[in-house]
Amino acid sequence: MNLYKSVQSQRIFSVFGLVPVVCAFRNIWAHISGHNPEPAPFYSAKLTYCTKNTLQPAPSRLPQGDSLRMAEINDLEQVSALCHSFAQDSVHFPLEDNESGMQAFELIQEKRVWVYQTYDAYGRQRIASIVCSSRSSRNVASITKVYTAPEFRGRQFAKFLVHWVTQSLLYNESKDAVVLYVSHGNPAEKVYHRIGYVGLCGEPRPAMVEDWLEVGFQGTTRGHW
Repeated sequence: MNLYKSVQSQRIFSVFGLVPVVCAFRNIWAHISGHNPEPAPFYSAKLTYCTKNTLQPAPSRLPQGDSLRMAEINDLEQVSALCHSFAQDSVHFPLEDNESGMQAFELIQEKRVWVYQTYDAYGRQRIASIVCSSRSSRNVASITKVYTAPEFRGRQFAKFLVHWVTQSLLYNESKDAVVLYVSHGNPAEKVYHRIGYVGLCGEPRPAMVEDWLEVGFQGTTRGHW
């Protein structure tokens, strides 16, 4: 296999893709490299999408004083903290403080992160939720990160923000579709379903809604895609 000849095997810390492809690669790579797969998958999810035809009407009006907007450089500290917390939740690929700061800076500079701004219990403006879209093609955008700070959960902030970002990508950036991954059993599936993402919550799956899998390998050096 050319990959084994071209890259140190310790560098291949995981593989992510459609389930049949990943399972085939896992077995072959373990045999060639000697790196056994981790006992449990790193990530198991559905890839879903939303189009102008499936997008549902916007949720109810925002609470007074709250806002949805693109992140600005003045938001760097708060966006960095939320990126860090998101990575910590992933368990397998945590970020150091300086790494989350660099990631947040790049997302803000590239205009690829949006925020839900509200007020905390002390009347201070806070960024409660972020949505990132760091990968896109000419016709399709992907939402790659959705995160709400624990103290603001249960107030539908992520629903407002994901809907607003999806609508913006479809209409302002003229994308044909917006895609995202939702892990199996994630309660957020209901939120995405209500926004207009298809093939969720027991609804019939269109052909393009497929199961994806990430498998890690033992004895490797983990990094970030």
